[in-house]
Amino acid sequence: MIINTFPFMLAISLGVPLMAAPPFITATVKHVAPEQATIKIPLDAGEMAEQMRLQGGPGSKTPEQINYKEASLRMLLRRAYKLKPYQISGPSWIDTERYDVVAQMSPGTTWDQMLDMLQALLIERFQLQLHSSKKTLMVYHLTIAKGGAKLLPPVQPPFKTDAKQMVAEMRRKMEANKEAMQREPGRQSTSRSFGIPSGTTEKLAQTLSSYLFAPVRDDTKIEGLYAFRVEWVPENRNALPGPNLFMAVEEQLGLKLHSEEEADEALVIDRAEMEPVGK
Repeated sequence: MIINTFPFMLAISLGVPLMAAPPFITATVKHVAPEQATIKIPLDAGEMAEQMRLQGGPGSKTPEQINYKEASLRMLLRRAYKLKPYQISGPSWIDTERYDVVAQMSPGTTWDQMLDMLQALLIERFQLQLHSSKKTLMVYHLTIAKGGAKLLPPVQPPFKTDAKQMVAEMRRKMEANKEAMQREPGRQSTSRSFGIPSGTTEKLAQTLSSYLFAPVRDDTKIEGLYAFRVEWVPENRNALPGPNLFMAVEEQLGLKLHSEEEADEALVIDRAEMEPVGK
């Protein structure tokens, strides 16, 4: 089933609520050239990359406007269809190209209505042809490694509600990393890391899922809150030797990721224009 217009059947087959909603009052979708990019956080930086880029909408400080900055098409589709990143299949550029989306909606618009508007906007501007399909996915199970778990007590982080505070904190960390690299010339900026000051192993599994682009099931049976920090070197990056994500989880947390195949619903992109049409 190829879908060229408003994706009624696609939404139903993927279990996504479809609410009757008018289009955005105004909307712009712009392709951001690499040299114009201002957000230095990599697009593959998991949930943090999305939190920094996808701002606004019902329930936020700007309920009548969304302001998505330098987001990948995968991020935009994931938001629009309430999907996990690994449930979207398409050309490789949906993870590398960046887009700015600014749209205004009427007062009282609900979150689901806004998502319907976003679906229609993306289909129109990217000339999308989509269909839903069963996809065989690699599923990971998080268990306790042979040597036992190495978990730290939780840390209560400072409470932040302002996006500007989050940006300032990220810039502070980036500057700290830059200084560390200057002190250690061999250190590469291609390493990845994340920290969870206070969370469950289920939260850890969800975070790992956003980096692996695959489901991660928490099978540790560990209860309670802990602090997690993982630092690794992506296997597809030109960097100095270091643990990949799987090794880092085992070495630094005393946990292990086991894989198996499993079928799940997926949104498949049959056609998409890299350059959005219209303004």
